[in-house]
Amino acid sequence: MQDQFVKTVTLQNEIRDRDGYFYVGYCAETGCYVLSVLVNWSAAVYERYYRIDEEDFLGYQMNREKFMQKYAREVGQNRDCFTERFMGSAALRDYDGAEGFQNKFPAHGPVFQGFLYHEGLLYARIVLADREIFVPPVQYLPDGKTDAERYPLRQNCYLVQTANGEPLCFRLKI
Repeated sequence: MQDQFVKTVTLQNEIRDRDGYFYVGYCAETGCYVLSVLVNWSAAVYERYYRIDEEDFLGYQMNREKFMQKYAREVGQNRDCFTERFMGSAALRDYDGAEGFQNKFPAHGPVFQGFLYHEGLLYARIVLADREIFVPPVQYLPDGKTDAERYPLRQNCYLVQTANGEPLCFRLKI
């Protein structure tokens, strides 16, 4: 699928888990099946999106326990939930930047304006006063020996810094 802008992630044929912590369905905007995990954080609730295949979508209906074993890290919401399946999130806190990075840019209005769907991932679309940048979701693979192995999406990104050299966020090289 070609790069495209996605305003929100909506699922078709959605199946909500009986405990209510996640749901699975097909996302027409991305052309893939998605596991959407509900996250309760401070006073906000938002969703994290993970790519699953059609077999797992159908398998959930047949054998919930097997599905839960396979996706335990993603549903568990610990630091290791940012697996290679992690596509993106409805909250900028799950994107590869310093806390509140979006507030350190000059902008005219809200800066988070949906996503750029690029190579199977939902990059946060940050619209600034003079340009737009696309920030990768955090994918953290703890078994990596180097930062490049632990944070694989940074390989296709530039580090954005303040004038003082303070790291703000990574942005897609496009």
